[in-house]
Amino acid sequence: MSDHIIDDVYNALINILRKASDEAVPRSRKNFFRYWWDSRMKEVKERAVASCRMWKEAGRPRSGPIFDIYRKDKSVYKRELRAIGSERKEKSILMSCTRRYSKSRVEPSGTVGRPNLDVLEVA
Repeated sequence: MSDHIIDDVYNALINILRKASDEAVPRSRKNFFRYWWDSRMKEVKERAVASCRMWKEAGRPRSGPIFDIYRKDKSVYKRELRAIGSERKEKSILMSCTRRYSKSRVEPSGTVGRPNLDVLEVA
């Protein structure tokens, strides 16, 4: 009989946790975290996946036209991913510099109402 009580308590606890997660954890659409993924990247990936599938169906040859197409499409896909990654990194650096600059402020000097033109960095 105590096993039945433990199972009931366990199931009740799991249901409470599921309900809490449904209410508290935000849901997002499928590509929410890949906001930078555009139609160009979709096309490049589809081409890479298709050539990879064709290469596998051909028995994974290590040379020849099928292998060449596979390697070319794969390298184009990886190059595009790296390019997007470097663009995002540059934007991230720019944003961090902008945030740092916006944290600096003009401090008033001894005269009330007349700001000191020296910009101080606030940590």
